[in-house]
Amino acid sequence: MGIKQVMVCCWILLSSGYLFISTAQDTQEVRSEIDQYRSKIEEIRKKIDHTNQKAHQDSVAFAQYVTDHEERARRLSSETDSLSALIKRLNSTRDSLEARVAASDVQTGNYRAQSRNLLRAIGSNCKELIDSLGHLSMFNADNLVSALKFLEGEISAGSVGAVEALERYWQIVTQIENASQRIETWSGPAPVPSVQGDFTWLRIGFVWVGCVSNDGNTGYMWQNDTEEWVQIESLVQLSSISKAARLTSGMAAPELVSIPFNHLIRIAGEQEEAQ
Repeated sequence: MGIKQVMVCCWILLSSGYLFISTAQDTQEVRSEIDQYRSKIEEIRKKIDHTNQKAHQDSVAFAQYVTDHEERARRLSSETDSLSALIKRLNSTRDSLEARVAASDVQTGNYRAQSRNLLRAIGSNCKELIDSLGHLSMFNADNLVSALKFLEGEISAGSVGAVEALERYWQIVTQIENASQRIETWSGPAPVPSVQGDFTWLRIGFVWVGCVSNDGNTGYMWQNDTEEWVQIESLVQLSSISKAARLTSGMAAPELVSIPFNHLIRIAGEQEEAQ
């Protein structure tokens, strides 16, 4: 064997050893890379599993969200319908209340107009009663006249309502009615200043008032039409007046007595003269 052949054999041997060593190293590197790839694949698989699991959870949560949203939408729709119905009822109630308020305003206006008319009527009646009672000063009507004047003044000033005015007017009218039906007697001086002595007085409502001296010889009566005192000269009439006063005060037994009404006597006399 020559040197060249020996050298070739050595080269071959060295190359084979190198190739063997290089192949082993490559195999180790490949295995290492495969392990790395496997580890990465495992990580990727875990991530995929985690992603799939999260996607499933998100899908379930989204489905629940959609369900809840639809339920809320149904509730909102129902509440909207309820509110719409309530608004309609409220509008109907408002229209009814407005109609009632309008009717109440009309009634209030009518009541105020009636109140004004009533106040005017009461004021007019007060004036008429004042004129009528003004001629009855001898019948103790001054307090009634003052009450009527005060009420009429308040009505004119607008300081009293219709209800209060009507109540007060009715009270005064009741007092006038009671006074017109009252029979009174008392003792006092003569109505004529020139006459001395005590007299027994008798007043019959707003119709008649007169007096008789205690000795029964002198008497006077008030004549409404002429507003003056007229002397009673008839002893019979004086006796009747004294008896009526005693009956009124309870000092005599009840019986019928005649009272001289001068204006009636005067009218009867005029009728006789006419005949």
